[in-house]
Amino acid sequence: MATPMMRIKKVLEKELHPQGIKLNRPRGGRIYGWVISEAFEGVSAVDRFQKIWQPLDRHLSPEDHARISALFGVTPGEHMKLFEKRPHPRPNNHRYSSRKLTALMTRVKKVLAQEFALREIELERTETGKVWGQVTSRSFTRQSSEARLNRIRKLLEERLSGDDLDHVLFIWPFTPRERKMLIDEQG
Repeated sequence: MATPMMRIKKVLEKELHPQGIKLNRPRGGRIYGWVISEAFEGVSAVDRFQKIWQPLDRHLSPEDHARISALFGVTPGEHMKLFEKRPHPRPNNHRYSSRKLTALMTRVKKVLAQEFALREIELERTETGKVWGQVTSRSFTRQSSEARLNRIRKLLEERLSGDDLDHVLFIWPFTPRERKMLIDEQG
């Protein structure tokens, strides 16, 4: 019998023909991940979201749909930049405690708030000791998704320690208009 992750992956492969799909599911948690495709080149965050969710809405059961936390569409180049290995990566068992993750989330919010005219920032923690989320700012208007992601990555690399960076998984940037469209679609 196919697992929810297998069913999600099958739908995405059949409908989008991506170069890769990376799905994660922390113990007992909700599924999150990335769909890697050249088809996302030059495509806004909202359109990427729609390309991913429309087939899932058509083909998944409500139960499988409810198991998904977030799926992000990235180009192969964006994926490589986001997940390129650092010279000396920390071992996988080097996890932050709940208290350290809360402090890290506060630091990340502060760094982003100092740099961008923020409307909203939502951060979550995974059960594997990582932080991920999304940031909404007018300053992303008229910038490609890659340029937005690079701004965030460079900013965090400048202001956070290497240990902290190892615990930041992904921050997805939206303009207020894109975020509103996503909320309206989900509602």
